[in-house]
Amino acid sequence: MLAGQNAKSQDTLRLKNKTAVSCKVFKISDTDIEYKKWNNLEGPVYTIDRNKVLEIRFENGIVERFLPDEMDVAQEQAILNKRNAVKFDLFSPVFDKITFGYEHCVKVGWNMEMYASYISTGLLPNGIGHNITGDSKTQGLAFRFGNKFFLGSDYYVKGTRYAHPLKGRFVRIDVSFSQFSIQDVYEYTQNAYPNQWGYYSYYYNKGGLNVSQFGLGITYGRQFILGNMFTLQYNVGINYAGTASKFVVSETNIIPPQNGNYFNYYYYREHNYDRYGSIPNIIRLGELPIGISGNMTFGYILGGKKKEKQPEDVSK
Repeated sequence: MLAGQNAKSQDTLRLKNKTAVSCKVFKISDTDIEYKKWNNLEGPVYTIDRNKVLEIRFENGIVERFLPDEMDVAQEQAILNKRNAVKFDLFSPVFDKITFGYEHCVKVGWNMEMYASYISTGLLPNGIGHNITGDSKTQGLAFRFGNKFFLGSDYYVKGTRYAHPLKGRFVRIDVSFSQFSIQDVYEYTQNAYPNQWGYYSYYYNKGGLNVSQFGLGITYGRQFILGNMFTLQYNVGINYAGTASKFVVSETNIIPPQNGNYFNYYYYREHNYDRYGSIPNIIRLGELPIGISGNMTFGYILGGKKKEKQPEDVSK
């Protein structure tokens, strides 16, 4: 009698991998679906992750579809193809730069970030670089490359595959390089011999300072996803920064401006102000070649949700 009743109660699971299973569904939970195979109703009960199921066609003709809720964090596996973002560094103008970036998910848990900056004093009236160089004109480019490794389980949700591949806490290893020039720089040099009163005099050279910088850093941060469209990321780190500079003389034995708004190369060289121009926004710790850095970026997520194709019913 039970077999005759079951013969009229065939259900069909239509899976997202384009297959269909003829069965009898017994239970649907928040994470799983329990069923018995139609050709073995006396056999074991099987369990399948409901995220693998597109729909259930019940024997009475009712169809129940399982669509991801865009507002439910437990359904973020539906947006795995959103693996890229373009970004802007919100703090970069403070360091006299305009910085844009790009992030790509190599695989879930490992992302790569690349940033490029245009360096120019005067972007903000009181930028850090402007305060160092005064009215001197500074221009250049900077680049940073980072490998980003996510921590903990922020990118994994029980009962699903993965959450958003751009979301979570991370540690990033950075390599950076910048090249810029400071124009209208004045260098003073002490004469080798004192004058008749025993005082040494100075002469001034005007020119440009060409600066190359490189850095290695390790950074900790966290990235949030806003409305599945935008990213907001903050990070802090510690960096080693090295600098090589060359002063190119354009005029010799001149009198510098008397308003005091000129950059003294000697002071720059002796006090190691090579923090300026470094793309990770480094502020040096005293005279050491070590500095702390910080960034906050806002980004736009590229890509969209892929449409699921209807599976072919192969249960017949």
